[in-house]
Amino acid sequence: MKPVSFDWDDLRAESWGQIGIAAGGIAGAWGVDIAVVEPGTNHVIDRFRLAGSNTDGINLWAIARTYMQQGPDALPKWPYPPRDWNNDVGLNLARKLAPRVKWPAGMDIESRSAP
Repeated sequence: MKPVSFDWDDLRAESWGQIGIAAGGIAGAWGVDIAVVEPGTNHVIDRFRLAGSNTDGINLWAIARTYMQQGPDALPKWPYPPRDWNNDVGLNLARKLAPRVKWPAGMDIESRSAP
């Protein structure tokens, strides 16, 4: 996989839902995807999952919008520091065996700076 960045103006949040028949009756799933559109249009050129539930997706999208529009100081103060999953693997075998994320230098600096 190759890291890719997108212009903030070309991103759209999409809420989705699926309902189907399962062994125990009717089952449903909901979530939020991010659609990437061609600049100046609504033609979707890429799409990726933000969250597997509407509540999580709505909250994550609100945090991303706040950060991009107002900067990191506008974000709520969390009681716990953020985790660096590259270094905090704990007892999770999948995280211990997974390859470590290595961002290109320019993308790493851009992602850590204010909008």
